[in-house]
Amino acid sequence: MSLTGTTSRANELAALRTIPRAANWVALPEALSSQGVFGAYPPGSENYSFGAPYVHWTQPLVLPSGYVTAVASLGTDVYAVDEVQTVWKSADGMFWRARPYLPYTTYAYGLLFSAGGVLYAGVTNTGGYIYGSSDGKTWAQACDGHATTDYFKSMCSFGGKVYAGSHAAYGSLASVRDNGSGGSAWNICETESTDSVFFSLCVFDGVLYAGTGTLAASIHYSADGAAWTRATPFTSVSGLWVLSLVVFSGAMYALVRSTAKWTVWKTSNGVDWTQVYASAFASSTQGNLFCSDAYLYCVTSGVGNVYAMRSADGTTWEQLPGAMSGICGKGLWLSPYLVCPYGSGILVVREL
Repeated sequence: MSLTGTTSRANELAALRTIPRAANWVALPEALSSQGVFGAYPPGSENYSFGAPYVHWTQPLVLPSGYVTAVASLGTDVYAVDEVQTVWKSADGMFWRARPYLPYTTYAYGLLFSAGGVLYAGVTNTGGYIYGSSDGKTWAQACDGHATTDYFKSMCSFGGKVYAGSHAAYGSLASVRDNGSGGSAWNICETESTDSVFFSLCVFDGVLYAGTGTLAASIHYSADGAAWTRATPFTSVSGLWVLSLVVFSGAMYALVRSTAKWTVWKTSNGVDWTQVYASAFASSTQGNLFCSDAYLYCVTSGVGNVYAMRSADGTTWEQLPGAMSGICGKGLWLSPYLVCPYGSGILVVREL
């Protein structure tokens, strides 16, 4: 199959998409990458399995920009954002095209979320800005800049509104805000003690939950987004951060970073929590939970290492080998593939 000559780029892409995806992939030739398209194609017909039952591209796709921080979907397309404010778009997770840069290029973006036909990008280092786009190309400011020490770590949709959880620097209150006031002036609907972070937001059984950390790991929850209750269910493990909340198979799970290890907790009613996993290594500062239809994934970092685990029932866990253990961000399930931030690129994994 020729990738040069008179064949149009559209025909080249259409032809490449017919190739089986369970293969070893390499960079696209200059004929396409010079036009801002980056992706992969198999050098031959050989297929590579990776620690069965995992089949994936053995070399993650490296994008020619910065560290990839987040992925999200809008409509039928997948988007990724990197630390140098480039937005990448893909129709299938295989071929990626750079979109225009996000505004305020001195800021770092590490948060992508879609709701109501809008893709949101949140600043994660300073400024307190959120930008929105209906096409991933044209962006407008969706949330006013707040204190220069304030930035966003989590987003969620609940009750027809979008909620954002912030991180405030020393001496400031962390907060959960919603866009119910209209325009770009969002309401502050909940706060946490100084020097804290709202790392995670999740809706479970009709209730909005927010996980915090830094001084103490706590769970805030609300049935209407206005009246909140604060609980501290993880004191038995000296929990510091509730980094991730996710719903899987009828229950909610929390990833808690303690001073010594990572733990995963489960609740069926939002109140009573049971520990279902504990790491055997000291924890670092990065971790995420995400899920497919069949598995709950837990990605955590220790001293000099990144570990990926998965569970089909939330109780029995297995460590994933090789490149899966290099995932550095929250994966996105696009059946039958997981699309995951992976260093300066993207890793796409197919479950078998």
